[in-house]
Amino acid sequence: IATSQQWNAATDIPWDQLEPLPDGIERAVCQVMTFLVENEYAAMYIPAKFLPRINSQYTEVVLFLSTMINDEARHIEAFTKRALANGGGLQYSAAATQRSLQSLLVQEDYFRSSFLLHVLGEGTFLELLAFVERHAPDPVTAEVVRRARNDEGRHVAYGVAHAREHLKKHPTKVEDLVEAVEERSSVL
Repeated sequence: IATSQQWNAATDIPWDQLEPLPDGIERAVCQVMTFLVENEYAAMYIPAKFLPRINSQYTEVVLFLSTMINDEARHIEAFTKRALANGGGLQYSAAATQRSLQSLLVQEDYFRSSFLLHVLGEGTFLELLAFVERHAPDPVTAEVVRRARNDEGRHVAYGVAHAREHLKKHPTKVEDLVEAVEERSSVL
């Protein structure tokens, strides 16, 4: 199902229908797109770093994580394209955002990393994308984030299912998740 729902950032978005926006609104959209791009890079790098560590007998897991990486790359392409489309360009990166994302990238335990990224991170991202879609100043921006939100929903569903299955087999691992959340909270 993951591959059947993939879309093309170059051809499935009606870029030709994007109208110019007032400068301040365009800069704001570009700043939001910049933030989204930064987050998508982390969401792409994290599963990618774990792929070589997964035994090849778990083909389905490797292939599904690969679809997630592909989704994140497409989101980076679409959000960057939106930032550039009306001439605004990518904007500023906040140090707090960089510290937050770095705290995800340094995780070496897949269970903790997946929970922090796919459940907490992308779960929050779903809400942000829904907000941006609802308040987008134009239909093209709304369409970009709507499509990305659909993909992110699959990622969150995977993260929840993975955590649920892992905790069924190892109930005491819930303490690892609490510790991971507390460590991340202290960084933020």
